[in-house]
Amino acid sequence: MIDPFDILRVEEDGSVLWLETAPSLEKAKSRVEELASSSPFEYMIFSHQTQAQIVIRLDSGERERPACRPAAEGGAA
Repeated sequence: MIDPFDILRVEEDGSVLWLETAPSLEKAKSRVEELASSSPFEYMIFSHQTQAQIVIRLDSGERERPACRPAAEGGAA
């Protein structure tokens, strides 16, 4: 079974880097806290079930935002 949550790091240019998966939201949040203690970036937890993104910043806590939509296939619009 695939874990339902992805943990990603938000890079300075706005791109995201996949880091790992987690079996629950609580474990994902706990892992982000561990990661942030040694690497102070903005992190994102993505739920495969709901498509929700939870962004966690050290300075301002967490906030939920709608999932990003993939760019249309086949080039520019």
